[in-house]
Amino acid sequence: KSKRSLDITKLVMLAFASVAGGPYGFEESIGAAGIKYTLIGLCIVPWIWSIPQALMTAELSSAMPENGGHILWVDRAFGQFWSYLNGYWSLYFSIFEGGLYPVLFIDYIQQMFGSGQEFSYALRIGIGSALIIMCCYINMYGLDAVASASFYFTVASLAPFIAIIAMGFTSVDTVALSQDPTAPVDWRGVFTTP
Repeated sequence: KSKRSLDITKLVMLAFASVAGGPYGFEESIGAAGIKYTLIGLCIVPWIWSIPQALMTAELSSAMPENGGHILWVDRAFGQFWSYLNGYWSLYFSIFEGGLYPVLFIDYIQQMFGSGQEFSYALRIGIGSALIIMCCYINMYGLDAVASASFYFTVASLAPFIAIIAMGFTSVDTVALSQDPTAPVDWRGVFTTP
């Protein structure tokens, strides 16, 4: 019997960092539909998307308790050819999606410290390269290191939001939470928000 290297806290933080990474990207949704519809969407989406996926993953992981995940599941259901394609599609998706995160990170850093000025190309390349090298270095040490880093990255990314919520909790305008937006709702913008 193989020994599991993750405890429940590291597993939850690793899953959260892999799936969401933090409450980023909702600015566009609030701008497109307002607070009311964004909050309604955040309450509905887990029930129609996340919970069924979690239940499917739990069922398949229990039925096939082996390392391999969705690649193994596709292999058992559809054969090696589709499993091979699934693995490479996942690899390509990870490569292209992974390239977006350094850019997003640099954009947030620029908003915080840029004083309204664009970072130079060299600075953007330097910050992005440093981030990629750091992540590669962490990944070289295995799952335990990645899980620990995910825990600290998640705490660091959520801490400002928790602080802002705590500071502003007493001044929440509950009337604004129930009002429709003044401009027409841009449903395309709501549904395409990451």
